[in-house]
Amino acid sequence: MLPLTEPQMRKFVRGYLPEEGDRLFQQLQGDRLRKFAETPLLLWMLCRVFAEECIQAEKENRTPKLPENLGFAFREFTRLYDQGTDEHQAIQEDAPVDSRDQWHKLLRHLAFVMMQGKTLIDPQLSIPREEAEDCLTAYLRQEDRSNPRECAEQWLKDLLKYHLIQPVIQPNFEEHIEFRHQLIQEYYTAEYLLKLLPNLTDEQLKRDYLNYLKWTEPIALMLALVAHKELAVRVVEQALDMDLMLGARLAGEVKPEFQAQTVKFVEELEVPDWLKVQLLGETRSDFVLNALCKVLQDKNHCRHMRKSAAFALSKLRSDPALKAIKELKDEDPDLYRSKEKLEELGSAILGCLRSPENSSHDIYEGTVSLSRRLVAEEIKKSENPDEKVRRSAADTLGNSKAEEAIPALSKVLKEDSSWEVRRSAASALGQIGSK
Repeated sequence: MLPLTEPQMRKFVRGYLPEEGDRLFQQLQGDRLRKFAETPLLLWMLCRVFAEECIQAEKENRTPKLPENLGFAFREFTRLYDQGTDEHQAIQEDAPVDSRDQWHKLLRHLAFVMMQGKTLIDPQLSIPREEAEDCLTAYLRQEDRSNPRECAEQWLKDLLKYHLIQPVIQPNFEEHIEFRHQLIQEYYTAEYLLKLLPNLTDEQLKRDYLNYLKWTEPIALMLALVAHKELAVRVVEQALDMDLMLGARLAGEVKPEFQAQTVKFVEELEVPDWLKVQLLGETRSDFVLNALCKVLQDKNHCRHMRKSAAFALSKLRSDPALKAIKELKDEDPDLYRSKEKLEELGSAILGCLRSPENSSHDIYEGTVSLSRRLVAEEIKKSENPDEKVRRSAADTLGNSKAEEAIPALSKVLKEDSSWEVRRSAASALGQIGSK
């Protein structure tokens, strides 16, 4: 039930892709596909996609690459799952063809209805089987399909047998249906929203979707799939009008070729500088690199501002962002410690990323050992007499998301004399996020 650790991810990937496993793992270091990597089912899906990509890349004499975001990763997997390729049949090739042709549409419709839920606030993560049959019957009737009820019942059986939904028995013994992972439900909802988007007015978009937390992930997945710049930009503009953090997040979710414009919206916001730095970091887009570097290098900004800029840059996890932090020359203790941590971790990880032909288990284990050593050092700093050092250590431990830091952070939370240090410890525990 817990997210996979990095050693577990690597072992899993190597089990499915003995020859290309290291190459796949190297490309998983960024945040965009991290949700896939933490879950065995989703990581298996990604292995399937990458295996097919390796075949195509070899034909075209190029380096295989992962999909650039979650939306495209899901889309590619479902295409392979439903249709297969020239080299491989569909994963469930023995499924009835007439049923398989409808799977994507049926799952898209079912996911959207479940996401709407019974209330405006809460989605349904499972739905009674009979209600699912009614839902699909209504959809097929609207599509002028003959014998809609019969088709709905049979095709739902096929989906349960072959696809990414499953039956679940409730405490009252009623049979429900659910997607095998909430992200899969959100992906199919995103595909439905993609078809819906051109017909939504700005008012409908804000009132019915951007206004509710349950739609955030489907909208983020959808934006990665939007092919028309005008539509993608419109969603980001309306989101910024609703909520600045939401708008900044979505500005970085659109296709990379659209991000220059959407990120510019964030840069041009008339908000305090400290808030703008946070918003730029929230985009996780390489297009904010120059703006954040300017803040980082400007000695007229306060220490906290520049530290926020360094942290925002570290969230990008790209080569240029790490390089910018590594070039930072500053004697401020907090900034220097942020720089030192990112330098050590960044150089070790990027060393593996840049040398796939030399990548080995020893190199990887060295990186893991380095991470553990840095965490141990920061735990030790949490007892330092200097309040700034303790606060910085708590921030670093939170960023590391290392569960071995929990006892030390708990102690700080209960016993430290500084409310600022205790606040940093509370924030760090929240970032780690385990029960």
